[in-house]
Amino acid sequence: MTEMSSPASGDGSQRLDRIERAIEHLVSVPANFEARLDRLLGAQEAQQQQLGSLQQDHQQLLKAQVVLDDTVERLAEEQRRLAEAQRHSDERLNTLIKGVDDLDRGRPPGA
Repeated sequence: MTEMSSPASGDGSQRLDRIERAIEHLVSVPANFEARLDRLLGAQEAQQQQLGSLQQDHQQLLKAQVVLDDTVERLAEEQRRLAEAQRHSDERLNTLIKGVDDLDRGRPPGA
């Protein structure tokens, strides 16, 4: 057996240092992996919460779209009714104008 302090054991000391560094590295790898895994799990959890929030927002948008569609349909129907009423008013106004014009020119109304 050789003594560790002899000059011939210099290589042995370096070898032991390399082995210690390798063991330290092997011990640190799982710790680093666990820290990275914890960060990934945290990010996944945050994304799940964001996804839940987006799904709620999407449901609210769908409801708002249905309400908006109903409102637009009612407005379109009201616009059709107003256009029809305007057409009738125009016809009556034209009849009145013609009658007044006939009276002003001395013709009997409706002639």
